[in-house]
Amino acid sequence: MIEVDATDYADLRKRLRAFSRDLDKELTRGLTEAGAIGVDAVKAKIGMVALHPSARGRHGTARRTRGLRQQMAANTRTQVRKKDVRIVQGAKGISGKNAKGLPRRLDGDQPFTHPAFGRPGSEVTQRPWGHFTRTIIPREPAMTERVLAAMERAAEHLASE
Repeated sequence: MIEVDATDYADLRKRLRAFSRDLDKELTRGLTEAGAIGVDAVKAKIGMVALHPSARGRHGTARRTRGLRQQMAANTRTQVRKKDVRIVQGAKGISGKNAKGLPRRLDGDQPFTHPAFGRPGSEVTQRPWGHFTRTIIPREPAMTERVLAAMERAAEHLASE
């Protein structure tokens, strides 16, 4: 059995890519599947965030448009790069002057204020959801196990050739 240290990830990717693009794609697929454990958990947690009464339609039914929760879930993904693998949550599709930092503030511990939609000059306090970091941390061992297994398979292919 060949043991691959996670710090050797960038070197492994470089050697693997030079050796075979198909093996590199296989490794990328394995790493993405490992990250899916955390991504799926975050999306499930976001789905459990309670809707505020103002987020409901005229007759108490949920709106049909894509809201903030759906957009945040859609923006959560595994990013496999040459130097690292990470789970990211972007702000794509979220508008407003503070949109870029919104995922970070919604995951934080401290309530924050922001302008109220449709009421110029008024501010409201928002409680964070705590949906990202605290959801992923308990799943780290399972994700790490899958990442190391994918890297080990790639290293075995390199060693056998």
